[in-house]
Amino acid sequence: MMFTAANRMEAEGLSCLANSLAPDEVYLNTPLRPSPTSPLSAAAMQDIAKAFRGLRTAQIYGAPPRTTTPLDKEATRRRRPEY
Repeated sequence: MMFTAANRMEAEGLSCLANSLAPDEVYLNTPLRPSPTSPLSAAAMQDIAKAFRGLRTAQIYGAPPRTTTPLDKEATRRRRPEY
């Protein structure tokens, strides 16, 4: 679920919706890439996560960075020389 200042107060209602769907995990996000909407702070996202108590959640803040290895390193270097 993507949270911004516009919908952060809807966390409790969205939590009820999530509970009714019984997901394995709920991803709580805020836009960190360039966007017309500013991201929420880590503290605000922690407050939102409290509404999802009882559900397994993953958050954008605090998630371990992912590393990937391209299948074809040479093709990647041709398309993206910075790698």
